Order: sequence, then structure tokens, then C-alpha cells
Amino acid sequence: MTSYGGDASDLPAGVLQDFLSAVASGEAVVPIDEVFAFEDIARAHAKMEAGTARGKLVVVL
Repeated sequence: MTSYGGDASDLPAGVLQDFLSAVASGEAVVPIDEVFAFEDIARAHAKMEAGTARGKLVVVL
């Protein structure tokens, strides 16, 4: 999800599962801007705060 400002009770489990299933099947595409190693998490956070990402920022271990 790009952003979500509600509580867990505002998002029914079925709606979330439908979205996750669509992503898994390739029906819905989540754009990824950049993948960072965990060691570069500060750089990822700086990019997020700067607002320069054109998709999701992913940090991997």
C-alpha cells in the first residue's frame, strides 16, 4: 500500500487479502523505486523524507 491512515478495523481483512492476491498474481503492480541493503537504511530514510521516491522503497536484510 502506498499509504493508509486508518485503523486496522477500517480495512476489512477481505479487502486487504483481495489486494494482496492481486499483487501476487501480477494483476496489481506495486512500483518499486529502489531496493536498499539494511546497512543503507539511513539513505533510504533520507530519500523517503526528501520525497524523491517514485515508488516504494524496499529495505532487505
